[in-house]
Amino acid sequence: MLSPPFIDGDEAYGTRASTVFLVHRSGRVTFAERSFDGGTATETRDFSFNLASPVAS
Repeated sequence: MLSPPFIDGDEAYGTRASTVFLVHRSGRVTFAERSFDGGTATETRDFSFNLASPVAS
């Protein structure tokens, strides 16, 4: 059985954060996280950086 990607529950249960982590073969990394409270997005944080060496293909 699969779970839904977002669970809208009460204060004790439900999705608290969603995260996306992307790595480009050039070595560029993008990381984004969105926080939720009561099913409402409260904060989004984005980070990007370059790896010391490119990703092997």
